[in-house]
Amino acid sequence: MHLQAITERFKVIHWMWWAVWLVSVALLGFLIATHPSVELKVLAESFRPDVLPLPVHIILHRGLADMAGYTFCVSTVLVIVAVFRPREAPYLVPLAVGLALLFFAFHTLSYSQTLTQWMRATAHTRTATP
Repeated sequence: MHLQAITERFKVIHWMWWAVWLVSVALLGFLIATHPSVELKVLAESFRPDVLPLPVHIILHRGLADMAGYTFCVSTVLVIVAVFRPREAPYLVPLAVGLALLFFAFHTLSYSQTLTQWMRATAHTRTATP
C-alpha cells in the first residue's frame, strides 16, 4: 500500500480523533510504566494470613498493568482495522478512544492511587504490630 493511500484512509476520520487516540494510548502507556506491579504482588501476600483467598479488589489491582496492556492492544487492533477498512473507521476509532480513556480514567484517577496507598498503609500497620 502506498503512503498516499494510507494518508487518504487516515482522512476518513477527523484529525482530532487521531490526536485523542494517541493521547489515550500514551496515557495507557504511562499507566503501564508507572504501576508498581512488583510491589503490589508483595503487598498482596501480606493479606493472605487474614483471608486466604485474596479480596477481589486486591486481585484486580495487582493485575492492573496487565489489564492496561490488554486494553492497549485492543485499542491498537481497533485502529489498525479502521485503517484497513475505512468504512468502519467512524465507529472503530471512537470506540478505541473511549475504551482507552475510560480504562485510564477509572483505574488511575479514582481507583489505583487510593488502593495503592491503602495497601501500603495496611501492610505497614500489620508489620508494625506484634
